[in-house]
Amino acid sequence: RMGIGISHAIGTGSRDLSRDVAALSMREGIRFLAQDASTQIIVVISKPPDPVVAQTVIDDLETTEKPFAVTVVGRSP
Repeated sequence: RMGIGISHAIGTGSRDLSRDVAALSMREGIRFLAQDASTQIIVVISKPPDPVVAQTVIDDLETTEKPFAVTVVGRSP
């Protein structure tokens, strides 16, 4: 009603950010959202990821032209 809200919500599953899966679904979602005209900011909410995979996701977010926010449940900023 107010012209704001969520344009898309993409669930990737709890194993997506493991070293074995390497964030395949999340990285594809980021690419999709980066090109979506209705997406103004990309928000990532995650359980604690593998550190190497987390950095890959951050690197992907930094290559988009969209602002982004990342929250990891149970971790400090």
